[in-house]
Amino acid sequence: MVKSIAKLRELRISNCMKMEAIIMKEEGWEMKASETLAFLMLTDLYLQQLESLTCFSHAKCSLETWSQDCLKSSIVLFNREVAFPNLETLKVFAMSNIDMIWDNQVYFRHLKTLDVSSCDGLSHIFTPTIVGNLVELKKLTITNCKILTQVMVDEGGEEGPVVVFKQLKYLKLHTLVGLRCFGSGGYTLLFPILEDVMLVGCPNIEFFSERPIEAPKLDEETKREMLLWKENPNVISQHLLGAVVAEEKKMRLSEFPMLIGKWHSQLNFIKSSWQLESLTVDKCPFINAIPSRLMLVLDNMKILQVHDCELLEEIFDLEGLEGVQRTQLLPSFMTLDLINLPKLRRLWNKDLQGMLRFHSLQSLIIYKCNNLRYAFTRLMAQCLASLQRMEISECSQMDRVIGEEEGQSSMVEKITFSNLGWMKLKCLPNLISFLSGNNHMLECPRLVNLSIAQCPKMRCLTWQSSMEIDDGTLSLFTPQVVFPSLEELHITDIGYIKMIWDNHVALSFPGHFHHLKTLDVSHCMELSNIFTPTMAGNLVELTNLTISNCKMLTEIISGEGCKERPVVAFKQLKSLKLEELIGLTCFSSGRFTLLFPLLEEIKVTKCLNMKFFSEAPLRAPKLNRVPPSTGMWLWNGKIRYGMQNMSIDMATVDEVEFMHLSGFSELMEKWHSKLIPIKSSWQLKSLVVDNCLPFLNAIPSRLMPVLDKINTLQVQDCESLEEIFDLEGLKAMKGTRVLPRLWCLNLVNLPKLRRLWNKDIQGMLCFSSLSYLTLCNCSNLRHAFTPSMARRLPTLQWIAIKNCDQMEGVMAKEEGEMAEDGGEISEVEKITFPILRCMELEQLPNLTSFFSDTNRTLECPRLQELTIAGCPKITTFTWQSLMKIGQGISSPFTAQVLFPQVKSMVLSHRENSSKTRVDANQHLLKVEAFEKLQVKFCVIEETSAHCYMICHKSRPAQLDILEGIASDSL
Repeated sequence: MVKSIAKLRELRISNCMKMEAIIMKEEGWEMKASETLAFLMLTDLYLQQLESLTCFSHAKCSLETWSQDCLKSSIVLFNREVAFPNLETLKVFAMSNIDMIWDNQVYFRHLKTLDVSSCDGLSHIFTPTIVGNLVELKKLTITNCKILTQVMVDEGGEEGPVVVFKQLKYLKLHTLVGLRCFGSGGYTLLFPILEDVMLVGCPNIEFFSERPIEAPKLDEETKREMLLWKENPNVISQHLLGAVVAEEKKMRLSEFPMLIGKWHSQLNFIKSSWQLESLTVDKCPFINAIPSRLMLVLDNMKILQVHDCELLEEIFDLEGLEGVQRTQLLPSFMTLDLINLPKLRRLWNKDLQGMLRFHSLQSLIIYKCNNLRYAFTRLMAQCLASLQRMEISECSQMDRVIGEEEGQSSMVEKITFSNLGWMKLKCLPNLISFLSGNNHMLECPRLVNLSIAQCPKMRCLTWQSSMEIDDGTLSLFTPQVVFPSLEELHITDIGYIKMIWDNHVALSFPGHFHHLKTLDVSHCMELSNIFTPTMAGNLVELTNLTISNCKMLTEIISGEGCKERPVVAFKQLKSLKLEELIGLTCFSSGRFTLLFPLLEEIKVTKCLNMKFFSEAPLRAPKLNRVPPSTGMWLWNGKIRYGMQNMSIDMATVDEVEFMHLSGFSELMEKWHSKLIPIKSSWQLKSLVVDNCLPFLNAIPSRLMPVLDKINTLQVQDCESLEEIFDLEGLKAMKGTRVLPRLWCLNLVNLPKLRRLWNKDIQGMLCFSSLSYLTLCNCSNLRHAFTPSMARRLPTLQWIAIKNCDQMEGVMAKEEGEMAEDGGEISEVEKITFPILRCMELEQLPNLTSFFSDTNRTLECPRLQELTIAGCPKITTFTWQSLMKIGQGISSPFTAQVLFPQVKSMVLSHRENSSKTRVDANQHLLKVEAFEKLQVKFCVIEETSAHCYMICHKSRPAQLDILEGIASDSL
């Protein structure tokens, strides 16, 4: 098989606890001692948590011993049996069982990245010989290896040679509690292009090297510190730490525990400007995140994230900067994220006459800062001229976004966010308004998208008088709010507002909302209407209007104070949705003509008290007919509303194209008996049969002939349903097919489902178009179908079966077929799904095989993706004898399984398969077609368990480009 996957480029294997080798020896074939298996195109190899792995290959273990450089008892991951001539990335994680990564006779000449983590059996990584082979190594990371004492171990040769890391640029040694040095041998270490060195959490390091170090591109002070560690065993001196930090471009402070202790006082600055572009301050016991002394060197910082600091009260400490001759701090600062800071009180503690102006800040996120009463003051807001995006959510104590501080002057009347384009306020239970103060205006000339959700105490965006509050005329927008470019407005759960716009906005500032295109209002319990006629006329670009779950809403357009019979035109409105408005009686009761020149879609759902749409005439030339499920029709230029409990008009049902049956209570009652089709063919294309408690079957036989246009059927949440199609009473007629266009069948949450249909009428039910089949949470279903039913699925391309607890086999034994005792067997010997491309079998705890009987061959000539996950009892796709199962040599892929084109295969959580293997002599899987392979959490019982099998040398290798992945995410 290794030769068949010669062009494999990426291989990932993880969490296979019993796997002893990646490559196993094939029975009946021996390799020569001089022969090497080569992964010629493999560039990326990831191995994680393979606790039983003893080596990469067992193919020749019986022919030779390990290298003489290794003890016989040592477990070496790579030896001379396997070659990786083009490997570029090697990552080995949580492999505590291995003693060495490689012996001295392996070659990884193109390896560029080596990452070793949590390998507690390793005492070293390299010998000088191996380093000499790694001529292209650029990045070396070693973390959390408990007994690692040296990175490079002495081979016991002559002293004085030079060991060269020719291409190494980055070296990171992190959390190595046993590390004493990089190398203790008598070697001169040469790092000609090394630029970055990071050593963190190595408390027992004594020195870097006993002999000289040549690293011309490293800072001189850093090199000096590395050489003096023997005399000064302080792990990372202040100077070296400052040097490392000064050159970092991205840093998470929690990864530098020693740096945390020096952050506010002892850190020496060796450069006037750090290279740091992204800084995360997390899990730190700080009162403030950025001390004033660091503000001077963070000229290049673009991103600051502060999160999970339980004691933090402020972000920036400006104390002590009064005399600094600088006009602007943090000039490159663009993004600020403040997350989960339970004691945060303010962003900075002092304003130095505009010194901290954040001229470049574009994005601000504040999340779960429960002690924060406001985000900033008016003067602080003036420092955010470039802010483009602002999101504030789940701050339980915030009552205003912009607050007042004691002693602040009230001279500033207009607060302007010149570039703010997107703003979201969500889950702020105590938010009353955006800003406080009765003389202030809020202007956002470029704001395009505004979303306010779950702010139940919010009354307005700006201050409103006590008289307005007492009069109950609270409105979200007042003349003091100027958003001239707003295009999308989403309002959810704002409990106190009575109106969205007050009359002054509509009359005095008609251009303020000219560009509004989308308005979505929901769960605003105090709203009685949405627009006045004047405001509706101002929204000249409104395209989508959705109103839902506003209990007090009685009409959309208020007719109060309006002149007789004006025209209210929604010039650009194309979509109108009114949902669950239990108090709504009409769209408008005013005596004005409604004009909808572009309206194409209208949906009214669960508006049980709606009596009519409009008292006056309306015009909607593009609205030929509203979908019948809304209960609305267009007759003679008027839309009138028919109550949802009206009698079902069969002519109406005939014309429906999309239907949720649960929305038609009366139709559900007539579905199986009283519903009489008056046309030979319905227009129905998509049907959802849902929450139909009394149904035993979903589609009665009397409706089958008229559903010839249906292409999608979904049956879900029917507790009593036992079968999908009732064929009793249908007569077989030559040349007749039922459901000829059914393309997608989804069966979900049907706890009593036993079978798909109850009778086969001489092939009458042929799903000649069915491409997609899903079975999910059908806990009573033991089999999906029989072989004869499978022949009715010639176009099936995708099948997914998930969470069916009682399913034992996908395909049941045909009725009348006998076992292997000479009795009657089915005439069907080969089951073929000619164009099936994807098969997913997941969380089927009782599945033992695909077939439940003998003498079956399963052929899927075009299958490309196969997933078997969470099926602990499956041993094989087809029936195998008790002898084979008892001998522990059962396999999912036997001579009866033909999947020649599989490119992606996932095997996960399989506990009873003694060998995950294929028999190469049977040509069952052409693994040279593999592009993706995942093997996850396969606990294999047999002591000699393997992932791959070597194929005969005569096996031809295909030329397909491959990428194989066999792991959980690393």
